[in-house]
Amino acid sequence: MSQRPSPLVLWKCKPSHPHLLFVYGTLKRGHFNNQNVLRGAEFVTATKIPASHGYSMVQSATIGFPFVAPASTMDESYGLTPRDIRGEVWAITDTQLEYCDQLEGVPIMYSREVVSLAEGPCTCFLYVAAPRMLKRVLGEYAYTQISEWPATLPGPTATHRSSSSSPEKANNHV
Repeated sequence: MSQRPSPLVLWKCKPSHPHLLFVYGTLKRGHFNNQNVLRGAEFVTATKIPASHGYSMVQSATIGFPFVAPASTMDESYGLTPRDIRGEVWAITDTQLEYCDQLEGVPIMYSREVVSLAEGPCTCFLYVAAPRMLKRVLGEYAYTQISEWPATLPGPTATHRSSSSSPEKANNHV
């Protein structure tokens, strides 16, 4: 019995949708930014970025959306370790990519990187939290590592906070 090839292996980008984008938060199906920002984009597959690539995904109940950071850039005091990151791959247009850059606040809040996925030799874009955002969020808010969003956040005993952090602030925006 032969295995079916991955949708990513079979995917052929069309001139109208030349970019592949890995999404892990509010751009995923069923979430508010998907319907607005990715309208007309083509869903390719659900997949993951393997932990071996060195990324971590973090969520804070205060902020409400997840962000990804390379574990190698984390100060050890944050306690982050690489984990699989589950998400979706979408084929998008040049205009959608520009709009996603604006939504994600590139280059201040996020940077756009090229990453390979668990399946095949395929690469796609990934939004990774910028150092300034990481320092602020991980230094000021309680957070937890997750592999998939949305995630139910555990109680206070399972969250992390740097030793110099202040109490969570409900109305601060990053």
